[in-house]
This record gives sequence, C-alpha cells and structure tokens, in this order.
Amino acid sequence: MEISVSGHLRKKNGLFYCALSYKDKDGKRKQTLRGTGLPIKNNLRNAEGILKKYIANLENELNGKDTAVTVSNPDDILFSDYMLRWLESVKPTIEATTYQGYCYSVKTVIVPYFEKKGVLLKELEPCHIQGFYDDTLIEGKSANTVKHFNANISAALKKARISKLITGNPLENI
Repeated sequence: MEISVSGHLRKKNGLFYCALSYKDKDGKRKQTLRGTGLPIKNNLRNAEGILKKYIANLENELNGKDTAVTVSNPDDILFSDYMLRWLESVKPTIEATTYQGYCYSVKTVIVPYFEKKGVLLKELEPCHIQGFYDDTLIEGKSANTVKHFNANISAALKKARISKLITGNPLENI
C-alpha cells in the first residue's frame, strides 16, 4: 500500500511553512512542518511550488522510491531541483572524488540557498546568482570556493540551455 501525503501552506512569523500530513504503514497519522524561508509578501506561487516538491519528495521517500522529482512541465522546475537533476546526470561522466566535491557544493550550499528563494529555473536572473555569490562570501567562504560553486552553476546552466529549458544563460550577464 502506497503512502499518500497531503499538505497545505501555513503562515507563521511572516513566513510560509509547508504543513505535511500522512498515515504511516501502521495507520497512525503523522504531521511535519517544513520551512520555506520565503516571506509571505509576493511569494505565494513560489511557496506553492516548494510545497508540491516537499509532498512529492516525502511520498517518494516514504514509499522507498528515488527522491529525485521529475517534472513533466519544465516551466515548473525550481532552480534548486534542476541543480540536483544536473548533479545526477553528470555522475557517470566524472571521477568519484570530483562527484563528491560537486555533491558538497550542490547539496549543502547551492540547493539550500536557492530552495529558500523558491526561484524557478526559467525565472533565474543574474541578480539571483550574484546575490548567492555575495551572501556566500559574507558567510565566510573563500573566493576560490565561490569559484567552484560558479563552475557547478555554469555547467548546469549550459546544459539547461542546450536542453532548451532556458532561452539564455543568466551567467553570461555577470
């Protein structure tokens, strides 16, 4: 029996949160609250996108499926989700140690930052990327580390453009 997850947005302390609920394999009702990091003002659409992603990921996790969400409509993919898809797509083409470095950059720094922003791939602009670089430097990462993050983002956006998921590469304007 597959576990089904439902959810809704909740407003708390000026931010959107995703309230998720489901029944576990024993039939007990479980609830979880996950933050979006998005302010309420002008972010409903982005918060709804994050909610859908959280629901899909939790359902996949609970049912033992791959947690990578495939998006049938490329207009709906968050930049953070696309980065994870890109990471998995390059895995077979690079050395294991290189992949480990990419995983650190993408999964622990890039994805969490852009996940909070809720930016769609098609709406990614130079100001989003520049803001990421600036915030990362302010947090104490070295310029060399930021260059590594840039290399990952650049490669992912080149692939997105080749795949016709985006019409232009926002990095060309930074």
